[in-house]
Amino acid sequence: MRHVAAETQAVLIDGAAGYDLILGEGAVHVRRLDALACVIPLRRISRVLLRQPRSGALKALLELTTRGVPVHFQDGRGNITATLIMADLPPPAPVRELIAAVEGCAPRRRYRQWLDVQLRHAASRILRCAPAGSIETFENCLSRYAAQQVGHEVFESTWNEVSALAYAWIDGELTRLRMRRLVDALGWHQCALTRDLDRIIAIPLLWKLAPWLREHARHRPVQRMEFFEHVRGALEVRLALHLAALEYHLRPARSVTAVERPRSYKRRIPR
Repeated sequence: MRHVAAETQAVLIDGAAGYDLILGEGAVHVRRLDALACVIPLRRISRVLLRQPRSGALKALLELTTRGVPVHFQDGRGNITATLIMADLPPPAPVRELIAAVEGCAPRRRYRQWLDVQLRHAASRILRCAPAGSIETFENCLSRYAAQQVGHEVFESTWNEVSALAYAWIDGELTRLRMRRLVDALGWHQCALTRDLDRIIAIPLLWKLAPWLREHARHRPVQRMEFFEHVRGALEVRLALHLAALEYHLRPARSVTAVERPRSYKRRIPR
């Protein structure tokens, strides 16, 4: 079990290690092998990740989801296997406008433009210039760079879990921002917003993971979550920028009226 001391915190519960969640009065009790490990107020929990959960956690999870806290289930390797969220959170007005824009036309071309721009922008921040080849080639090179100091097996096991933490965080942020209906609306057009945001965020995350892995080739699973929580602040800024760019790309272009059309000026030739 691990939680991060902050105004709100992520909670990781490893059922295989004997941890479980029990609902208390305004808080959850984290227990290990029937002994109390800690008590966390419900209002302090931002998201929950459960690895191989035990049966006692159900009431606590249902209470958390009614409060808008997303819960992600992991298998023994850290893969996200299921997500539990509160259904039908009403979106705010700007998100409703985007949903209407998506439902009113086919957004795939503009969405693909957004995705390509965001991926290349994320790569250019690392390279200090635009990537010369395809973005897929750059992503593969970045993965090889992160793996070269520790070996493929260590990298794969670490990245599998860290990327799952990132996916759960992105999914939780979309829930917190009440954008689930937008995700569903885009999904009808084969645009997987959560997955694509995860792909964009993976670029700076891999870049930060590479030096950390060189210093922590041998580490415990809890240290991976500590690493992610340490870099999450910088990723939050990136995510906000990517979502702002998505709003710009999805909004329909305004029609230019005669009044708005810029004037043409003839060059005056001196006599």
